[in-house]
Amino acid sequence: MERPHDNNEGKRMIVIAALNGTLTSETAAHYALRYCSVYRFDLHLLHVRNDTDPIEPVMQSMKNIEMEALRMEIKVECALLEGQPLKALKAYVRKKPVDILFCSTPATRRFFLDSFSDKVTRIRIGCDVAVVRIASLESARRHSSLMLSIRDARLSVQKFVFFASLAKAYEIPAEVYSVSVMSWAALAKLDRASIKESLRNINQRLGHYQKLAELADFKFRLKHSITTRENPQIVHHALRVRHDLVVVGGPRLKFMAPFRGTQPIEQLMRQTPVNLIAYYPRKGGHD
Repeated sequence: MERPHDNNEGKRMIVIAALNGTLTSETAAHYALRYCSVYRFDLHLLHVRNDTDPIEPVMQSMKNIEMEALRMEIKVECALLEGQPLKALKAYVRKKPVDILFCSTPATRRFFLDSFSDKVTRIRIGCDVAVVRIASLESARRHSSLMLSIRDARLSVQKFVFFASLAKAYEIPAEVYSVSVMSWAALAKLDRASIKESLRNINQRLGHYQKLAELADFKFRLKHSITTRENPQIVHHALRVRHDLVVVGGPRLKFMAPFRGTQPIEQLMRQTPVNLIAYYPRKGGHD
């Protein structure tokens, strides 16, 4: 039987970094560059022309990233698109073998709502998305410790691979931090035996990831926590252990918090004092 034609067949995979001329978007592009270095993917620097972002800073950012990519022997292409940003982006991704899109998010109080990064995570774009919150411009070039935060033992293959890719890219120690959340009443009923049993179950459920990591010559440590408030616990642990890069699964933290009017992912990104990446697998994947 004849196979359907695939325009992307045989092409080298690419990573897209969306630039808007700010230092935060340029720094987010450095994460994309490091990610490319693991798989030797090509990097496409993309900007959609608009009335808000002056073109001169965008072109300077592209030049800066190109110089760094040349040193790392990563192939770079620059693309200036026209039209409505999301439509232009979707059309570009549809024509290319895109693995993942990196974009930054602004740091204002309502930064995540209705921003470009927020809108990208809500549409079926056809590739993974990494939304980067920059707390420190300098640390993005010299990370020393990486943490992946998960809820209980819910860890998708997609998220684990992204986490491992960053650890390989920066060649830094890595930790999977499993947080179990319960009410004060439920927490008060726990005894030592039940806590040990709960943690043992989590270890068993994540055991296959540890086996996979051994096969890939990738090591990570596993830590646990039981708490009543997830976001403050993530921030506290990151600071206590001195992690300077945190990865979270975007879809899980993006469920609405209707009575507070703020989404958990927005709260975490606003509170974190270290660089944070919210990872969204392409539609159809699971967090």
